[in-house]
Amino acid sequence: MIDYFIILLFCVLCALLLPTLKHRFDRTVVFFLVAVVLMLFSGWRYYTGWDFEIYQSLYDAIYYSNDPLSIISHRDYRDFELGFRIFSLSAVISPYIPVLLSCVISVGISFLLVYKSPSRILGVFILLYLWYEYFAVFNIQRQIIAHAIILFGIYLTFTYNRKLFVFLSAPLAFSFHVSSMLLFTFYLLSIFLIERKFRLNFILGLFIVAVSLSLVILPIDIAGISFRISTFILGYLGEIGKHASLKISYYFNYLELYKTGLSFRYLEYIAIFLMALYKSQDILDEISSDYGKKVFLLSLYVSAIHIIMYALLSGLGVIQERVESYFFLMHVILASHLVLITAKDLKRYLLITVMCLAFVFIKYYRLIQSDAYIGADSHYQRFIPYNSIFTD
Repeated sequence: MIDYFIILLFCVLCALLLPTLKHRFDRTVVFFLVAVVLMLFSGWRYYTGWDFEIYQSLYDAIYYSNDPLSIISHRDYRDFELGFRIFSLSAVISPYIPVLLSCVISVGISFLLVYKSPSRILGVFILLYLWYEYFAVFNIQRQIIAHAIILFGIYLTFTYNRKLFVFLSAPLAFSFHVSSMLLFTFYLLSIFLIERKFRLNFILGLFIVAVSLSLVILPIDIAGISFRISTFILGYLGEIGKHASLKISYYFNYLELYKTGLSFRYLEYIAIFLMALYKSQDILDEISSDYGKKVFLLSLYVSAIHIIMYALLSGLGVIQERVESYFFLMHVILASHLVLITAKDLKRYLLITVMCLAFVFIKYYRLIQSDAYIGADSHYQRFIPYNSIFTD
């Protein structure tokens, strides 16, 4: 169980080391060293995290089969998107390869998107990444790959000023998880606003927050109504429509959907968004590169969409958690940029790093104190004990 604390300690030491390094190259090396460690720790896991069993059963079946193509065509796995099923054929080499690759792709591209941002945000980014985004890497393999593919398209788009790259990434992402269509729309809208030099003012931001709070507080399940209407309409749109309708009905009939309220997490989303929006011009003034400015604005606009989507899906708790995982990285990036206006010297930086550490430590302490997984479905029990392929 101490495995997680070792990873946490390593990341903390690197976060504290980063601001003391004088050369950009040295900071980049340390930053990506953290990425490599996180890739391997999550990529070498075995039966640790949510949704592991069903994916691993596919990988094992492919590895031990004389006809891997027949496995990915089997009815038990036909609900998986085609791109993911083709990706799973990497299990022919080893049943552990797909999990490792999914983590390399997800963690690697997340760090790639950020590394050209101001160096001062990198240490805080590492710690907040551990709090939010990293545990999603343990859970939803198809979604994290789909998300990473779109992020890579965004990275190339921002680097070469060509939207072509993000458009090319979309079909491949869809072939891993169809829900990434929604995420692609949000990112594309944000990129369009950035290119049009649109600036989200504070009054509009307050209006977005007010609408979101109203939807969360009021007993109106807009998403539930919309989903039920969609199942009725999809039923008349041929076989594909009927299939989609059945999948939507599954969520309503078999999953225990619930209404989410004013959680600490939700209020934190709002607080970070409003602070970053209020100080957005000051933050932009601290960013020298055009690429860095775009990444910050992207995180700001996507976070605004996140606050609205959280409220719209507040009546569909299980579905909301799945969709929300797409927004964690942008929230981490947005929160990290607040360092630019709050920590302009090493002393303040270290103070904020320690505050972030205390924040993250709570999660890891609760994780370590959890009971071992024995078939229950508490959030932490799926991660304790940590098992690796070397102890399998």
